[in-house]
Amino acid sequence: MLADKSLRHSSQLGALVASGSQEVSTTALSGNEKIGVLLLNLGGPETLDDVQPFLFNLFADPAEELRKALCDKNVPAKVYVGMRYWHPFTEEAIEQIKRDGIAKLVVLPLYPQFSISTSGSSLRLLESIFSAHVMVFFSAHGVPLAYVEEAGDPYKAEMEECVDLIMEELEKRRINNAYTLAYQSRVGPVEWLRPYTDETIIELGRKGVKSLLAVPISFVSEHIETLEEIDVEYKELALESGIEKWGRVPALGCEPTFISDLADAVIESLPYVGAMAVSNLEARQSLVPLGSVEELLAAYDSQRRELPPPVVVWEWGWTKSAETWNGRAAMLAVFVLLVLEVTTGEGFLHQWGILPLSR
Repeated sequence: MLADKSLRHSSQLGALVASGSQEVSTTALSGNEKIGVLLLNLGGPETLDDVQPFLFNLFADPAEELRKALCDKNVPAKVYVGMRYWHPFTEEAIEQIKRDGIAKLVVLPLYPQFSISTSGSSLRLLESIFSAHVMVFFSAHGVPLAYVEEAGDPYKAEMEECVDLIMEELEKRRINNAYTLAYQSRVGPVEWLRPYTDETIIELGRKGVKSLLAVPISFVSEHIETLEEIDVEYKELALESGIEKWGRVPALGCEPTFISDLADAVIESLPYVGAMAVSNLEARQSLVPLGSVEELLAAYDSQRRELPPPVVVWEWGWTKSAETWNGRAAMLAVFVLLVLEVTTGEGFLHQWGILPLSR
């Protein structure tokens, strides 16, 4: 094996962790974690018959020697081989690494110098395998569009900000998955916040997305909209749309960190606790008195605009809600006419010969 500075430099560029692409150091190793080393090269047997001896000569002995050397240094690790353009392909090695339950993975390119055609090509492939093959799918409960556009409901803006904060935190941990936000659980004939969860799942399937990780972003506990709508209905829709792998992040429930944050929020909202932490007298006087819901609501929603109903009753014209009520009125009128035709034996249908005349 080559061991000059250029090889070690290119290897450092490829040091990744499979569970988040974080750097690995021997000081952070835990005795219970399985460690893997992935050796990368291009591969290049000339004929099919050359494949087996080529792999054996190039990798079998050096890989085994590396494993022994690591064990001698108190770092027990399993060594894998991943070729960029020949068997065993890098994708095959990664699948075996997953099956073996490797928690920390060091990627070691076996190229003497860095080049975009060698190390760069292999590392770009690993980047796509580690981060781009699973899309994070945030699904939030929808609200009628009129609440946001007409009543000024901040729900949509706050939901988008929440998703952005989560993805920023993931990026700090070097997890750069693609993500999207959609809205579920719409009812009635009016327009709700888009994009809709079901339509988005179908569209992602058409675009070739194979793995989705659903996050119930607006739900803090498990109920019918997570256990039935997401886990059953949307999962079935995803599989039918060509998505092969479906996972779902559990709701927060009684997760200790969440409960601790709730407790902190309660304490921070208590007026006397807040007053002790505020030095400015004017700021102290602006604290909301305990139990004053009206003042709290006024502080949050100063205009106090009334939300429009999801369906406007008896609205006439060419709006969606109007069409709904107009259709219902028309069906009722047709039903009344049919009843009169049958009971009296007179009417347009009898005159036109559609129904027999009564005698």
